Amino acid sequence: MYAASYFIRRRAPPYQHVISNKIQHEVSHSYLTKEGANIRTEVIHGGKTQYNVFLNLDSGSTYEGHIQILFNAKTDEEDIFLDYSGKNLVSVKLNGVTSFEDKPLTALWNGHFLMIPSSLINIGLNKLEINFVNEYSKTGNGFHRFCDPADGRVYTYTHSEPY
Repeated sequence: MYAASYFIRRRAPPYQHVISNKIQHEVSHSYLTKEGANIRTEVIHGGKTQYNVFLNLDSGSTYEGHIQILFNAKTDEEDIFLDYSGKNLVSVKLNGVTSFEDKPLTALWNGHFLMIPSSLINIGLNKLEINFVNEYSKTGNGFHRFCDPADGRVYTYTHSEPY
């Protein structure tokens, strides 16, 4: 995906004129900071967030997934960002919207975080849907796939703990 790789190389958040300064600062890192988590809690009711994750674990070095995140926003006056450091965002849809300023929402991903402008957020219930492709991990973090030479069976496991 050209837009995502462009922003990974530049390491600058897209749509800088739209995303707030405090969000631009937080997404300049490749990891979630305490300040970034606090910013999100200003917007999202943490205890009312629901994740529905669907994975296609066919053979190969990559897997595909679909995640649906239902969250309640306290305000529509603050931008938010979500962590995703995978290989590729195929599609993003928030409350039925797939584009912002005539660009796909996937262009708001900088390789580590997906930025969501406040103008797309509803006060109350929001539905975010993401389709992605990622590589299995070999580093000890993330999702692993292993073919055991002793029995020839394939095993998968994850180290996907929340922050």
